[in-house]
Amino acid sequence: MTGFEPIAIAALTKGIDFLFGEAGKILEERKLARQKRGENDSDEHNHNKEAVDSNPQSVKTREELKSLQPKTLHLRDIPQEVRFYLDQIHQYRENRRLLEQQAAAYGGFTYAPLIVQNQTRNAEREIYDNCQKLKQLIEEVYGYKITINGLT
Repeated sequence: MTGFEPIAIAALTKGIDFLFGEAGKILEERKLARQKRGENDSDEHNHNKEAVDSNPQSVKTREELKSLQPKTLHLRDIPQEVRFYLDQIHQYRENRRLLEQQAAAYGGFTYAPLIVQNQTRNAEREIYDNCQKLKQLIEEVYGYKITINGLT
């Protein structure tokens, strides 16, 4: 093992904890906000859910994934990538919170200026995309498909 592998393992552990802990809550918040506005949650692709769930290479719990050995740890700069995705998610969540406050000042999302509506949708999309990218990074490192509600 190189000196960087323990750091990478710590970063992966943080990413895994986020995916199995916070990501589901964040995506549920996003889904509820979109439903409240009468929008479809178009990012969800549940039509392949049975195929993913029946895949023997699929991991469904934090503990199950943490018990596995990474397969491609040396190929990427894992700590920086995990930190980048987590920082992006945090920033877009903060942006969304501020935009929701702006919308509330106008009497709700429907009455907010179009730019506030579009920025809110963009922040939600970026949150989803960065959660998805973090999930894909961890899947690539471990060589297993991760099953998390709300992410494909």
